[in-house]
Amino acid sequence: DAVAKPLMLDQHEIQLGASLGIAFYPEDAQDRATLLKHAEIAMYAAKDDGRGAFRYFRQNMMDTVMQRLAIEGELRKGIEAGELVLYYQPKIDLATDQVTAVEALIRWNHPVRGLVSPREFIPVAEESDLIVAIGDWVLAEAVRQLAEWQRQDVALKIAVNVTARQLERGDLARRIGGLLAEYGVAARFLGVEVTESQVMSDTDRTVAVLHELRAMGVPIA
Repeated sequence: DAVAKPLMLDQHEIQLGASLGIAFYPEDAQDRATLLKHAEIAMYAAKDDGRGAFRYFRQNMMDTVMQRLAIEGELRKGIEAGELVLYYQPKIDLATDQVTAVEALIRWNHPVRGLVSPREFIPVAEESDLIVAIGDWVLAEAVRQLAEWQRQDVALKIAVNVTARQLERGDLARRIGGLLAEYGVAARFLGVEVTESQVMSDTDRTVAVLHELRAMGVPIA
């Protein structure tokens, strides 16, 4: 509560938030490094529960962390092994009953578990550098699919969700432009979808990237 009180900084009112993780010696650990690690795990549990809270370390939190680490390791190998796949959800014009576009939805075709929902692996990827590799792969695969459809005289547009990390890097327009040029696809066929939270995380840089994409002719939602 004390941390959450507004502060004045150069005539600007700033409001902070805190999430606390608590671990006890000797019940939760007998050495300093492990104690800090367990406190950090509890802190992330507080963040996952909505932030602005505190949580005590529990062993089941450790189990969750180990599960996430296992998913991250398998996902890293899965990306290298080509286990990611895109499914295309149709967008239908209700006036004509025609499919006019599709949205690219990623799935992980796990060799043992079968198709894994992005709800399970995308949050893990976002906590590591894997989300960058996944985002780049999705863009490349979507543009490749567009080129394949156009060779078959199928004039569909594909909408792709981009991640906050892709926007933060600032080179998204260059990467998309390179892919479109490589496959010979017109920019109007590849739509980019972003969420409000992504736009607001780094407004100036994000707006600059979106202006670049719009100038190229890439539709933005």
